[in-house]
Amino acid sequence: MSLPFPRRGGVFGACPVRKMKTGSPGRTASLVRGARETNRNCDNICLHLDSFSCKIAAHPWPRRYPKASAVKQTQTCIHAKKPMAAITQTIPRPTKSHLRPVNARRDLGQIADLVELCFAETLSADGQRYLRRMRQSARHQPYSGFQFAALPFIAPEGFVWDEGGEIVGNISLIPFVSRRRLLYLIANVAVHPARRRQGIARALTNAALEQVRKRHARVVWLQVRDDNPAAISLYQAAGFAEQTRRTTWVHPAGDFRGVPAPGTRITQRKPAHWKRQRKWLQWNYPDEIFWYWRLSRFAFRPGVLGAFSRFWSETRLRHWSVEQNSEWLGTLTWYATGAYADQLWLAAPPETETPALQTLLPYIHWPGREHRPLSLDYPAGRAADVLHQAGFRAEHTLIWMKIDIL
Repeated sequence: MSLPFPRRGGVFGACPVRKMKTGSPGRTASLVRGARETNRNCDNICLHLDSFSCKIAAHPWPRRYPKASAVKQTQTCIHAKKPMAAITQTIPRPTKSHLRPVNARRDLGQIADLVELCFAETLSADGQRYLRRMRQSARHQPYSGFQFAALPFIAPEGFVWDEGGEIVGNISLIPFVSRRRLLYLIANVAVHPARRRQGIARALTNAALEQVRKRHARVVWLQVRDDNPAAISLYQAAGFAEQTRRTTWVHPAGDFRGVPAPGTRITQRKPAHWKRQRKWLQWNYPDEIFWYWRLSRFAFRPGVLGAFSRFWSETRLRHWSVEQNSEWLGTLTWYATGAYADQLWLAAPPETETPALQTLLPYIHWPGREHRPLSLDYPAGRAADVLHQAGFRAEHTLIWMKIDIL
């Protein structure tokens, strides 16, 4: 508990005070706040107030002595007709800020534990793999600068909420480059269940946005599950706006179910189809969020330029096209990744995506990778029936939200 020190006029203690010889109550409050901030080692601050003077006496304790647990303030009413007994109150020391930048060499293990605690029920296989790598990096200290540069997903920027050495809140900032412009993705926003609804997530988000401003980036993105209304409201209040919704579909290792659409046949991808394939890829995977997959569109291109791009980026792709009554319906691409699951990319318009998937999924085969699960990231609500019939399950639907930093 602290005494009420109004900024401008008002009540000082229990008596109205307008002017004092040594300054206004607002000035007095400013002096008190300044003393508390600058005298970090002060354990006793005695305020002696009377009608003629206002003095602040600070008594610092040497660091070798144990600090007192409280600060005592003495207040005397300055407008009482008769002297009043001094009122002594015990006031806790001001709480230091718990918000600090993440220290990758020290915090990775606790961050991994916190993220696992908060998202245990929804953590994907890739998420579990990510946490294992974080813990491995935490155990292998000290780190070299090369390791941090090579593994930005392991040691991202960000902030933690630290309470006595225990991390109860975290937010990560992952840098990306899109169209030669720097942007950031907010990730791993986690607050310990026992400390939620206390403003920690809001403070972490505000600190992250301020950090982005200092980095001179202009755009910040984040992803939030569509079944998390509390987080959605928090981000909307911070200024984020929804841009799109996408569902991640996962198929376990094994054959696909389903029967090809009537009148369809599988063909090789033709170079003449590239312009429309690129256009359909842009519909299903917009340029605005394509940076997230860290994959160049040139890798999909046929011919020498595409081969050079795939060689340079060590990207392995296979393509299958489908036609119906001599009309091209679309192309399905299998992308071999080092993650838990390989990725499928569908280039098809909404009107032909169902027969294209119905025919292509039971047919595609990559010798040596039959044991690999497959994932398809696709606009929410589209092709859901045909994917369920083929044996896919919807892992989650994410809302992509963006804020422009002015």
